[in-house]
Amino acid sequence: MPKYLNWSEHPIQFSKKDQWTSMTNANHYPLILGPTIADTIVPKVLINGGTGLNIIFADTLKKIGLDFTSLLTPTDVPFYGIVPGKAAMPLR
Repeated sequence: MPKYLNWSEHPIQFSKKDQWTSMTNANHYPLILGPTIADTIVPKVLINGGTGLNIIFADTLKKIGLDFTSLLTPTDVPFYGIVPGKAAMPLR
């Protein structure tokens, strides 16, 4: 028997209102969405299809009920280039 994830019953849907009316060089633009995850609106999710770094804020993980503390590796090294002009400090 397959074991489905608790969110898998929620469909991901797009319609014509999500699409630009005209687009040249379609593969050159990132996609920015505002999905609802576990009844929590997550604004401005950047999907660019090629990054090696995926970021989600700890407050968002808490709101959607994901226990992430056992998945983290502590570090004191900041990220640069995520928040323009500032260093982004990871959780410790």
